[in-house]
Amino acid sequence: MGLLFLTKVRWNDLWNALEEMKHLVAPTFHVQLHKISIVGVIYIILSTALILTFQVVGLTMNGKASPTETCLEIWTCFFLIFSQSTAVLFCISSLTASKQLVNIRQKFSQLIADKPDDMVHQIDKLWQYYFMNQEFIYQINHCFGAVLLWEILNDFVAITVAISWAVVNFSNATNLYISCTIAVYMLVKMINLSGIILVADNITQQTSLLVRELNRLAFLNPALKKEVNDFIAVIQTTTPGISATGYFNISKPLLATMVGGIVSFFFIFCQFYWSEKP
Repeated sequence: MGLLFLTKVRWNDLWNALEEMKHLVAPTFHVQLHKISIVGVIYIILSTALILTFQVVGLTMNGKASPTETCLEIWTCFFLIFSQSTAVLFCISSLTASKQLVNIRQKFSQLIADKPDDMVHQIDKLWQYYFMNQEFIYQINHCFGAVLLWEILNDFVAITVAISWAVVNFSNATNLYISCTIAVYMLVKMINLSGIILVADNITQQTSLLVRELNRLAFLNPALKKEVNDFIAVIQTTTPGISATGYFNISKPLLATMVGGIVSFFFIFCQFYWSEKP
């Protein structure tokens, strides 16, 4: 509940930052964003419905559910919707920030091609665009940072626990529905974890491409070397990126580390489980 309240309070700041840079977004991107949002809503509905369906079927097979189990299912439903919605909103916001970095890079490419007389003025204008996008990325961190910390750690632990349950149930072949529930749950959590990390990493990748384009502009236009180098220095000192409230950066190396940890846990658990099994 605390995470929900925190996200709701900080959402207004994120929305205001998006409104300030609304005129920078190309009209075609609004259409793309609308399609991505529809896909996100469908994903929330399908993933939540799949998990809850298997859980409800499992409860009914075990007999009449107790009030405690019913309350637990209601809480699970609420938490799943909140978790999936947060992941989708974060991905949409991060994709918007990445698109702005792409737009800025394309405008620099256009400057290189057109070589307008007021190029210094155009570069100053792109400075403003960059700082507005930087503020938007800051608000993404401010709004979703605590939730991402919880979501990533929760997904990592949930996948490892689900693996242990999968090994036990698959080896015993005790219940088909339990096995299917575990498989669906692991799939949803893996999609969540991978999607969050890859989308967040894309912001860093687009920033690197922007610096590369700036270096090309400085090479082709020596007269603008000072302005461009100042821009590069600002980017390097304020490199936009997503972090879990400062505890760790969300990037591809994090995904590789978590996948390695999950695979290691799987083999270690299998060794212990099969060695103890008569």
